[in-house]
Amino acid sequence: MWVKPLGWKPYCENFIFFLALTSQREKSDGLPVDLIVSKFCKQTSLAFNLRLPEGQNFYHDIALWETDSWHHLAVTFEQGTYKYYLDGELLGEKSAIKAVKWENLIIGTPYASWSYIGEEKTAIGDVTLHSPAPDAEQIREKYRAGRQKIREQENEYGNKAQAEYSFDSDLPLNIKVAGKIAKAKGIIGQGLSAEGGSLTVATKDLLGDGKRGTVTMWVCPQWTPTTDECYFFLPAQC
Repeated sequence: MWVKPLGWKPYCENFIFFLALTSQREKSDGLPVDLIVSKFCKQTSLAFNLRLPEGQNFYHDIALWETDSWHHLAVTFEQGTYKYYLDGELLGEKSAIKAVKWENLIIGTPYASWSYIGEEKTAIGDVTLHSPAPDAEQIREKYRAGRQKIREQENEYGNKAQAEYSFDSDLPLNIKVAGKIAKAKGIIGQGLSAEGGSLTVATKDLLGDGKRGTVTMWVCPQWTPTTDECYFFLPAQC
């Protein structure tokens, strides 16, 4: 499965639950009751807690996790051997544990009555179950494929392809002109001179949701900075 912190960082005090495997067994029979994968409370640790009477827990520091960044988690179990993966790499392994038949997979918080449960939110995607357990190379390949998809999505602006838009003196039809606009010598070929006029470009269709974008332009003053008048280059409106 893939997980992405939404508005929280690993140093928060609460549990952040990702998944849990549960059975209906009692702790007294020596078999695991559940396996919980979480950001552990009061720690910056990714915790794989296999709850047995003697405890079979594994912790890995994730202090460098950032908000809104995806990570891939995987747990495999076969013949009493458990392997824990993060972002395609094997973190740890627990062996010589009696095999148990897990009855439920819980995504999110398995036990609402526990302490240190807050309102932190996590995006979860591409949850998959396999039988038999995939090997280490198959898990690495699944991580690589998922990372490629994430990179492709991050190159989009509000579900629109990354935009690149430019013009000089030849104005596109969707640009509104007000006042006096003249041609002038440009960097290469013709440029524009806004002699008291303005150009309006509707950017919402170019920049998607507007959360990311860059505007660049060249300017060549035909005046000296000591003038008392104002000269506008790039006003933006929303």
